[in-house]
Amino acid sequence: MSAQIIEKGPIPLDAASTVLETYFDGKDFNQPKVLRTAFANHGVVKFTIDAEIIEFPSEIRGGDLIAKTLFEDFHKQFVDVRSYYITDELGELSDGVIKGLHWLVVMKERQTGNLRVGTGSYDFTFVHEAFLGWRIDELKIHIQEMLSLADAGEGIRSLQGAL
Repeated sequence: MSAQIIEKGPIPLDAASTVLETYFDGKDFNQPKVLRTAFANHGVVKFTIDAEIIEFPSEIRGGDLIAKTLFEDFHKQFVDVRSYYITDELGELSDGVIKGLHWLVVMKERQTGNLRVGTGSYDFTFVHEAFLGWRIDELKIHIQEMLSLADAGEGIRSLQGAL
């Protein structure tokens, strides 16, 4: 039995925070099953990428494929991934949407050992599914900048520790 959408509209702030925490825990800590629970069954992720050194498909549909592509495949290339909000608030929260949630990511390239530091913004649209609760219906990820920096040892730990 598949979940049905029972509500699309305003999401309580505490519910939005919980869904975002699930998303970041699944993404950063390579937990595709946790991440999968953040997305609606029919969820979609759309990318706009200004940086030239990172690639993703322009669109991914379906919670299972989102979890596999973005996070299982992603963690084959990167390790020690940590994401941070660059704001004290969740962006503009209205009518089931969070717009302009700015982020910073710090991670390490598995192949080269280089640090990657990136920034951009998220737009989240939420739905409430019967028996499952609030989920991400659509996630728009804008990658504004992504840098690759030589790591002289414990640089990633120092940088992440300072954040």
